[in-house]
Amino acid sequence: MKEQITKLLILQDKDEKIHLAKTELKNIPLDAAKLKESFTNRAEEVTLAKELHQEAVSEAKKVGLDRKTRQDTILKLKIQQGETRKNEQYQMLTHEIDRYQNDVDTLETKELELLEIVDEKASAKEAAIEALKEYKVIVNEKSKELLAKKANISNKIKEISLSRSEAAQAITPDVLSLYERILAKKGAPAMSPVSEDGHCKGCHMKLPPGTKHQVLAEKELIQCSECSRILYRV
Repeated sequence: MKEQITKLLILQDKDEKIHLAKTELKNIPLDAAKLKESFTNRAEEVTLAKELHQEAVSEAKKVGLDRKTRQDTILKLKIQQGETRKNEQYQMLTHEIDRYQNDVDTLETKELELLEIVDEKASAKEAAIEALKEYKVIVNEKSKELLAKKANISNKIKEISLSRSEAAQAITPDVLSLYERILAKKGAPAMSPVSEDGHCKGCHMKLPPGTKHQVLAEKELIQCSECSRILYRV
């Protein structure tokens, strides 16, 4: 039975490698999704930067139009002022011109401030666009790496699965059947070593002294009464 246990351990080693490889393979789509999400977030930052820039441009244009409207009004008022013969009307127009000129001065100041903001938003937009371009290169490279990794792992699983089939053929059918049933129920590992103090390392249960001696004797397959794994000596 010692020989069968040795062969089972070889089989288990291959099963554990297959399990690890499949776990890696399963994580690849998750990594790809995270990469896509990260790129989407950066693309949204670009969209936001563009929107903020456009909002600043629109606000500056609005203030500029308000300023120009008042300047046009001032010109019209000055024309009227030049045509009037009445002092009272002349003074009233002067008052209106001064009022509109104050508005123009205020709007000019505000317009200059907004134009500075426009420049800032434009710089932020360009920086975001450039950063996205650079990140796109990184994403493309990482995507290629993930595809290559997926192919390599898939090939690895095929190779190990093939050698596993060969290893399984060297095990007697009844022993292999027991192992496969435990593996299907518990998952890898289906076998567990016994610690020096007589515990199953799979479930950490303290084994009866008789069970430990049976395992050490290696004359038959012994299962843990708690987790059902096949026990073996280290």
